Amino acid sequence: MHQPNYFDPSTNEYILPWTYLHAIKDYVDMAAHLEEVPQAKAVVNFAPILLEQLDDYARQVTAFLHEGTAIQDHLLATLVSPTLPEEPEQRAILVKACLRANENTIIKRSPQYQHLAKTAKRLLSKPDDWLYVHE
Repeated sequence: MHQPNYFDPSTNEYILPWTYLHAIKDYVDMAAHLEEVPQAKAVVNFAPILLEQLDDYARQVTAFLHEGTAIQDHLLATLVSPTLPEEPEQRAILVKACLRANENTIIKRSPQYQHLAKTAKRLLSKPDDWLYVHE
């Protein structure tokens, strides 16, 4: 498996959360499928940059959970924040980022996610409604 390097050393942050998202969705699912069928045979090759990024995310999440250390991924840091962004534009950016999933294979697979996506799309189509969204 390969994964581009999404870490930007100039800002010390991940530009996009794809490594993390693929890890919790695709890579974990793949391992679970292989574990379900012990007689299955598979060869999985991991690119070194992918393993480095996965290890970095694991360290960051552990440090966040145990020490409150900030996560170096803007989207994930925003999602774990105890408060929502104050500006409606920033909230819209966050919602759009959370909707960047395949509708048929990811969003529609979960009734809860489908409901949230429908609500989010409604809010995005009516920017004035953002004034009434509270934590």
